[in-house]
Amino acid sequence: KRLGQQKVYCPDGKALKEDRTYSADGVGTGKVFDCASGFVVYEGTVDRAMKPLGVEKRWQVLGDKQVPLSVISYSDSKAGELNGVSESYFKNIGVLESRTTFKDGKKDGDAENWAQFTDGTVKLKTKEKYSAGELIEGILYKRSGDWPDGSIATWEFYKGTGYDQKRLSLSFEDDYVSARSSGYFPVSPAEESLFKKLSSEDSSQKA
Repeated sequence: KRLGQQKVYCPDGKALKEDRTYSADGVGTGKVFDCASGFVVYEGTVDRAMKPLGVEKRWQVLGDKQVPLSVISYSDSKAGELNGVSESYFKNIGVLESRTTFKDGKKDGDAENWAQFTDGTVKLKTKEKYSAGELIEGILYKRSGDWPDGSIATWEFYKGTGYDQKRLSLSFEDDYVSARSSGYFPVSPAEESLFKKLSSEDSSQKA
């Protein structure tokens, strides 16, 4: 049975590779180190079945720097269940690639994704909104030409799931906004006001 502090050393027998502390109920909290640099590459907590609890952080070593790889938020009481904001980073540069909010294991709130271009620049690619795991809104941003960062290409709204799902899609062209829907799409007063506002603006509108 694992209990108390446990250390694992690198092949040289001197540098620390792992440093973990286990409680009586089998929960272990600790860090993992990169043997070559000494940088921390993992920090987190697991239950006796090695399922994560709380916030798990991972890093990568790029040259002489420690840069983030991921920050994943799990439930403090239900091991392995996503809860809170989780982020991942591009492996080659350590810049944010995605950010998603979870609640009780389901996407709930905003989910954003960035794209990296050949010149090294990073721009927002998509932004979605969820409620209890159900996608209710999604934006695809323009990524070509001279459009300002955050210029919308399409903005889609969803109601329902599966075969009963309805979708309304707004496409932002050079000087107008077009709309199409899959079947009847019920519109609330707030949505109607938003659609009218968007229809009067150009495609450089930012969300």
